[in-house]
Amino acid sequence: MSVPKYPLLKNVHSYLKHPSNEDVYLTKYNYYYHHYICDGFNDVGWGCGYRTLQSICSMIIMTNEIEVSVPSIKQIQEILCKIGDKETSFMNSREWTGAIETCYVIDELFNIPSYLHHISNSERISTKRNEIVNYFRDHGGVIAMGGDQDAASKLIAGVSVSKDEELSLLVVKFQKVPKI
Repeated sequence: MSVPKYPLLKNVHSYLKHPSNEDVYLTKYNYYYHHYICDGFNDVGWGCGYRTLQSICSMIIMTNEIEVSVPSIKQIQEILCKIGDKETSFMNSREWTGAIETCYVIDELFNIPSYLHHISNSERISTKRNEIVNYFRDHGGVIAMGGDQDAASKLIAGVSVSKDEELSLLVVKFQKVPKI
């Protein structure tokens, strides 16, 4: 179980001002922002995928009032080895995880299937604009996002659409490091 050493912020996206004259669609659910070192475990530079997953797990747990804890990095690694996605050498490593591992762990822990869309560059996001907007409007979850050039994992907590139909993503990054 991941036990916070530092206070976790709830719904960090809610501290921002909304863009004016744009349609804004945000996650409808609560989550805790699990940032680097939040549990005292130093994952600076490699733990963003784990922290994305932990934040999503917190949303699932709070939304469904499930009596389980957010998994620790060690527990996430154990799950990925147990299901055969990773070799045992993955345990206690600083190896990154990505969107596919996020899907595997969510399915294993909560029996919630996920799906992936590979978008090779930012220009191609526009091809999924309607699908992304509809997801936030109709379902209101969050989206885990990695990338080819920017491989750091991110959480998408909402979108805005300008009058010119331009899509902007509300990105939650996990690189916050508390002052120790």
